[in-house]
Amino acid sequence: MYGLGKNKRAAICHGPNCSARGSASLAALLDEEIAAQGLDDEVGTRPGACNKLCEEGPSMVVHPDKVWYSRLTPEAVREIVRQHLAGGEPVARWLARDLRPAEEKPGRKLTGSVGRES
Repeated sequence: MYGLGKNKRAAICHGPNCSARGSASLAALLDEEIAAQGLDDEVGTRPGACNKLCEEGPSMVVHPDKVWYSRLTPEAVREIVRQHLAGGEPVARWLARDLRPAEEKPGRKLTGSVGRES
């Protein structure tokens, strides 16, 4: 469940393109792996809305980390649960392009006037 008391929340896209590529079975595997790792009290899951990664699906987002994964496979889900959800380290080889707003991306500093970069 996607409870508010959880440390992390993971949502696998259930949009039409990701669904056609098996996102429902990956979501079931995600729940199984979270339980197998004993993370039920720490990580919540739910079906996700479209992540706008249709060409790269199935995709998943992990909050509050704001990390998006794409081209998910069963192997990817297992690795993400073990390394990221259990260990705290995002899995580089499954990362999607950086979808954070520009002001949240590393290396950008705003000065003086709102929206003016240095």
